[in-house]
Amino acid sequence: MHDLTTTPLTMTSRDIADLTGKEHRNVMRDARKMLAELHGEGGLLSFEHTQVDPQNGQEYPVLRLPKRETLILVSGYSVTMRARIIDRWQELEAAPPQALNPATLSRMQLIELAMQAEQERLALEHKVEALAPKAE
Repeated sequence: MHDLTTTPLTMTSRDIADLTGKEHRNVMRDARKMLAELHGEGGLLSFEHTQVDPQNGQEYPVLRLPKRETLILVSGYSVTMRARIIDRWQELEAAPPQALNPATLSRMQLIELAMQAEQERLALEHKVEALAPKAE
């Protein structure tokens, strides 16, 4: 079971660009191509987000990639770039979990969380029904 109170660990395409020294638009291009191959064209939507620039307040597209997709993406990059990404993932995993902020989640993530919560509720309900005769 996943903990619904914490944000899943991801790395943004902007972080990947900064760590690898690549232009963000090139990281986005590479990541979109990879995600389409891995998850199909429709699967790309669950990774798309926006990031607000603190300097000008404008929103820019970014991709939020979990560890697996990040490592697949950078496996084609140089050893030095891969090392930076792996080091950053180790930092992310070592940090304490962050509380879930629904305002930062995409609609798809909210739907996935709702579905997961409903599945867990149904499983618990089934357990209660199975244990009811024993409780009587």
